[in-house]
Amino acid sequence: MPRPRKSDRTEPIEGRILVAATELFAGAGYDGVSLSAIATAVGIRAQSLSYHFGTKEQLYSAVVERFYGSLVERLAPTIGLVAEGTGRTDGAAVWSEVLRQLRALPALERDLLITIISELVAAGRAAEVITTAFEPVLDTIEAAVCEDSDEGAPVREALALLLFGAILSMDSPRISPGLAKLRDGLWGNADRFEDLSQLVLGSLRGKARS
Repeated sequence: MPRPRKSDRTEPIEGRILVAATELFAGAGYDGVSLSAIATAVGIRAQSLSYHFGTKEQLYSAVVERFYGSLVERLAPTIGLVAEGTGRTDGAAVWSEVLRQLRALPALERDLLITIISELVAAGRAAEVITTAFEPVLDTIEAAVCEDSDEGAPVREALALLLFGAILSMDSPRISPGLAKLRDGLWGNADRFEDLSQLVLGSLRGKARS
């Protein structure tokens, strides 16, 4: 069980709680972590933790909100890429850079992202937080992919599925063997997934402008 470092004690208590909770949720998932374990990692009593964040569900949502806020902030320059000399957003370049940044996430963040997606699918946890955080990302990528889009092209739905696939393409011990086998059978390695995603997006752009 992780113990608080001496240097951590100078940080605000809520920040220390979020850091410890992030590490534990990333490593063991939602059901594998208790409030008492998080409190022990921070070096406080469970009652003090509940005072700051209420329930385990509320603390988990705070962890997700903090993580997604940081992730979206880092992706912001990426989704603003503009094709040189055209004055138009380059959808293919934006998508490739999003994939690159997702793959470059540190191991802890990859594990947390897989945990978040797993909990979302299994129990709907933090769905509202995730939706709110990623709406602007989807908006901007959608505009980049189909600036002159046909309203009938399912661009947004495709992007949501591709983001889900991109996350599952990352290496993480939090991906179960069964899910990894399914993923590998559907689209193979990460490079193969990027080829597939560009094919899908290119088809959508073609439909939108046809």
